[in-house]
Amino acid sequence: MTAPTGASVYYQVYRKLNSVSYSKIYQGSGRTYLDTLSIPNLYVYRVRACVNDGSERCSDYRTSNELHARPPVGNPVISLTSLNYSGDYTVSWTTPTITTEFKLSEKFNDGAWKIISNQQSESFPSPGTRNYDVTNRGSGQYSYKVQACNRLGCNTSSEKHIDVAHKPGVPTSITQVSSDMKNTNISWGKSSGTVSHYIVEQSKNGGSYNQVYKGKNITHEVTGLTAGKYTSRVKACYQVGAAVQQCSTPWAISSEITLVLLPTSIEAPAIDNDGIYTITFTKPSNGDSVTYQWQERLNSGAWSQTISTTSMNVSQAKKENGSWSYRVKACELTLCSGYTSEKTVVVLLIPGTPPSLETPTENVGISTVKWGKSSNMVPSAYYKLSRKRAAGSYTKVYEGIETSFRDTTTSASGTHTYEIKACIKSDAKEYCSEGRTTTTSRKNTQTQKRVIYIHSDLLGSPAAETDENGEIL
Repeated sequence: MTAPTGASVYYQVYRKLNSVSYSKIYQGSGRTYLDTLSIPNLYVYRVRACVNDGSERCSDYRTSNELHARPPVGNPVISLTSLNYSGDYTVSWTTPTITTEFKLSEKFNDGAWKIISNQQSESFPSPGTRNYDVTNRGSGQYSYKVQACNRLGCNTSSEKHIDVAHKPGVPTSITQVSSDMKNTNISWGKSSGTVSHYIVEQSKNGGSYNQVYKGKNITHEVTGLTAGKYTSRVKACYQVGAAVQQCSTPWAISSEITLVLLPTSIEAPAIDNDGIYTITFTKPSNGDSVTYQWQERLNSGAWSQTISTTSMNVSQAKKENGSWSYRVKACELTLCSGYTSEKTVVVLLIPGTPPSLETPTENVGISTVKWGKSSNMVPSAYYKLSRKRAAGSYTKVYEGIETSFRDTTTSASGTHTYEIKACIKSDAKEYCSEGRTTTTSRKNTQTQKRVIYIHSDLLGSPAAETDENGEIL
């Protein structure tokens, strides 16, 4: 078609959607048209040239190929390392076809998503890769997702995560104190950076360190300690998963603290009567491998040389009479408690039972009683002789250190029993051996008047008879 002289050529553009009839979408002198599509579908276009010199005359149509308009084909795929120690890294992703815009979003830990990059182009190369450089990220987990978009919609990638792990700063200080010599209270200053936990270790007497705490607090009490010299150290860490952690270096180390050995005590009997007894030491409440250093002395004499033992029970034997005093101190390596106060055992050996007791079986009112010498008769020991008639009660007739006694204190005839004991006193208390007895009969050779007292009960019946001395017949 030839345009008439002076007539202007214009173009008409028609669009058909999904085989529906054509509709005109453009008329003008331009030879390009941007069709803003809003619905994914199958489109066909046709165009013709026209003039109007009083009446419209147009050329034949030229028809386009079918156009399948749709969102980007496929989802972008993110490439990202899972762990980073610097906070600087690159996020990369693939470019689906017919994409005109990429939106990169970021989320920190469990926070909200935010777009950190929006890249637009009329046509991104496909297949291809886009990159975004991330910088200055602190410790934590960062999540990323990418949207590939055009005018008809977006496709979103799956999320990708990266853990950023910076070393926290070294704790600013660490101190340790003890109030009871069995525990240490450790405290330390906060670290810079992100800290998931602190690790505290402790060493005793210069030995290897052992972990005593792992957690978020900045104080910790270690209990159940034994005497010794302790040093503690702490570091701050950031944990990534179960296997990876970044910790501060070097350790923050405390000054040494000494837990002195707490006092021991000593137990022993107050009085002993055979010279055989046991003294017992108690283990200090913060003791571990304890050695006991003990001394003894007799009466007010000098202390003996120190005797060391690891046993808490010490047997004593063949101790002579006197006041035996003991004191002890507990030691662990070079740490020792002070000496305890004295514990005194009064050894008072009870004399043995006199080995014999003799008296005439018949006499004329005077008896010479003899007995054998007892064992353990120390200078302060003595004998005690008692006598009773028939079934009466014993009456003391002699006390002294001799081994015989002439009994002239009774002239009554009848059966008399003597008992001899060996005794000793301490603090006004008397300790005696078992008694030895013998029985003798007395007869008077002189004819004497005998007075008998008859005692009756409440009904007047005879109940008992006594002699003039009141002794029961």
